[in-house]
Parts: sequence; C-alpha cells; structure tokens
Amino acid sequence: MKASELITDCGTGMLSQSKLWAHVSYLAATLVFLRWGLFAEAPPSAEIWLIYLGVVGGHTVLSKLLSIRYSAGAAK
Repeated sequence: MKASELITDCGTGMLSQSKLWAHVSYLAATLVFLRWGLFAEAPPSAEIWLIYLGVVGGHTVLSKLLSIRYSAGAAK
C-alpha cells in the first residue's frame, strides 16, 4: 500500500477530500490523546479510552459498512 492511497480515491486516483480530512482528524485526536496520556498527572480513564476508540474506530467501521452496502447496490 502506498502512502498516497490514504488520501486518494482508488477509482480515480484523485485527491479525496473525505479521506484527507478523516485522516487529519484521526491524527489530531491521536496527538491530543497521546499528549494527555504521556504528560498528564494521571493517565486517561477508561471512559476517555472508550470515547477515543469509539470515535476513531466507529467512523472507520461505519465508513466500511456504507461502502459495502452502496457498492453492492451499484453492482445490481
């Protein structure tokens, strides 16, 4: 996998705004979470872990499910 595939559409090879901004938001959330985890007095609680993983992981799962659903519908 090439790094450019993270932000380009696999069908057209052009820049995908949705992929670009999704990865920018993942990076920002991860940096804030790591900074808080490494430099805070107390580590993040279980609730914060669940929120972080739910937002980042939930978006990815929902994106894949929608992709599968609508690509299967287009093939019919």
